[in-house]
Amino acid sequence: SQYNEGWFDEFQSLAGAGVWVLYTNPRGSSGYGGDFTYSTRGRWGAEDYVDLMKAVDIAVKRPDVDSTRLGVTGGSYGGFMTAWITTKTNRFKAAQTDRMISNWWSWYGSTDVQGLTEFEFFGKPWENEKLYDELSPIRFVDKVRTPTLIVQSEEDYRTPMGDAEQWFMALKKQGVPVELVRYPRSTHELSRSGEPWLLVDRLGRLRQWFGYWLKPTGAAAASPEGKQ
Repeated sequence: SQYNEGWFDEFQSLAGAGVWVLYTNPRGSSGYGGDFTYSTRGRWGAEDYVDLMKAVDIAVKRPDVDSTRLGVTGGSYGGFMTAWITTKTNRFKAAQTDRMISNWWSWYGSTDVQGLTEFEFFGKPWENEKLYDELSPIRFVDKVRTPTLIVQSEEDYRTPMGDAEQWFMALKKQGVPVELVRYPRSTHELSRSGEPWLLVDRLGRLRQWFGYWLKPTGAAAASPEGKQ
């Protein structure tokens, strides 16, 4: 979809904690015409990843942004992309995934929207095995070193729990700091229309996670200007 001037609780909560928030519309999102939206068919994690990293490169040129304390987060497609990013680069010191997808094969067998990848990936998994493999972050999880918080809803049938459990176990087995939070009575809509106390709990965990991993160290910690 397209980011605009709409309200996002996560952005405001993190900004309120003193963190710069960068959000962009990379190739594959909407609002810029069909060619722009469909340019990533069969190429998730390619041009869209490039666009996101270019935006980060621009942002870190600001004198008030600390390029050594960057975090990355996203939900649904953004959950996939967050995992994908951590397989491609170690520039981020912490990650948080919501409603993630780590393995397109297992996701296809458990989601309620198989038509998404049948369109985006040009067929069913057995019709395009190579693409489903190449675009699954779990195939490259051995490259991940980024501490990761995983948030998943137990009644989410769009991005079911299994993909989060696979990612959690893979990181755990490699000694990468990781936490998995399972929210009960929650669906794919948790972050938007979930139970109020669960919404508050989730936002608190995001702030706590990034606050811990992105905290200043050494001389920066003693400086009142040491912001993320």
